[in-house]
Amino acid sequence: MKFEKEVLKLKETLDKIETRKIDIQNMRYTSRSYLDYKQSEAGVSQRAIINAIEGMRKHQFELNPLVEHNSLNEAIIAKINDLVNKVFLLHEKKDISGLKLATENLISLVAKLDKPREERKTMHRLNFTKVPEAIKDEIIADYKELENCFKFGAYRSAIILCGRILEAALHRKYYDATTFDILEKSPGIGLGNLIAKLSERGVHLDPGLTQQIHLINNVRIFSVHKKQRTFYPTKVQAEAIILYTLDTIERMF
Repeated sequence: MKFEKEVLKLKETLDKIETRKIDIQNMRYTSRSYLDYKQSEAGVSQRAIINAIEGMRKHQFELNPLVEHNSLNEAIIAKINDLVNKVFLLHEKKDISGLKLATENLISLVAKLDKPREERKTMHRLNFTKVPEAIKDEIIADYKELENCFKFGAYRSAIILCGRILEAALHRKYYDATTFDILEKSPGIGLGNLIAKLSERGVHLDPGLTQQIHLINNVRIFSVHKKQRTFYPTKVQAEAIILYTLDTIERMF
């Protein structure tokens, strides 16, 4: 929950203030405050507190639907709402010790809420039984690296690996149809040209499949090559390209 994250942010800031003995109660802004490390640190901490409290007040209404999940949550949410108001007043008074205690009570109350379990979304897994033995190890290695890239938010790298997986699959498809390793003669051949070469040899991919490959390839090109504006795919975009890639591999063999 976003509300819970804001509460934890507030606690983290207050813990930092206590540990590093930051004085936000006697802050004095001057034209040279930015040169004073202690004043600067106090200012950063003060803004962090304000942002966390504003975030809590903004997202506290997301707690209300929890009453439908379990009616016992209603009493807990009422206490939480009272504490949020108290936190706001304590901050205005610059009562740091009171603010810290109220925040700890908020964390305790949020932990008591009965929340519905969130469904864990997992990436679609490739059916490796359909992948030819000759390229299976290579595809599996790329796929595992792809999973890690997606998991840690390296979405451009994930898309680049999608292109690599498709290249390996299409090269194998061409070899199966011709017994000729096109990598020896044209190591840098693009996916579009490779599809055209397959068509020349009588291997016609499903039109929908061809369009998927072109889409993946175009996104990969934007991710790899330097453009006027750098392309940063979102998580949703990366996941869509990954799903297209895995579907293409499963339908190709």
